[in-house]
Amino acid sequence: MNLGTKHDVSSEDVYSDPGSPMLRRTPDGTYVIAKFKKEDKQATYLLLNGNGATPEGNIPFLDLFDIDTGEKERIWHSDKEKYYL
Repeated sequence: MNLGTKHDVSSEDVYSDPGSPMLRRTPDGTYVIAKFKKEDKQATYLLLNGNGATPEGNIPFLDLFDIDTGEKERIWHSDKEKYYL
């Protein structure tokens, strides 16, 4: 599967970081991008996690990314007053 270029951002631009795909460990000990499907949908999803850099500080996040449409949904982010990982 070739996902092509989904995000084209500068490595210097931390505020626009779309997040990184979460990995899972295979039985033979290698790591691969974790893909999954929702029970009620046919689409394939990835989980993207990131630091969520803002001028006020980092607000870590977790996004659900539909690899078919490119749509993202923020499913979690840290509280601005408390830093959770």
